[in-house]
Amino acid sequence: MPDRLILPDFIYFPTKKIIEFDGSYYHQDTLENREKELKRDQVLVENGYNVFHVTEEQYKKNPEIELQKCIEFICGKN
Repeated sequence: MPDRLILPDFIYFPTKKIIEFDGSYYHQDTLENREKELKRDQVLVENGYNVFHVTEEQYKKNPEIELQKCIEFICGKN
């Protein structure tokens, strides 16, 4: 995977933090998807990034809480 281009959903370059919004369709809970995401996150972490995931399901249940978690992650409270 290191030779593939990784395009995160959101990057905050000053602190090297990435937020990924995992939609239900493209991020279905399968072994293949879990392994792919784990490898992808591993590459990002090895390159100094910190990754935070928000699932579509979590967001739909309570968007305000999920957005607050994202803000706290970016601001260093997470």
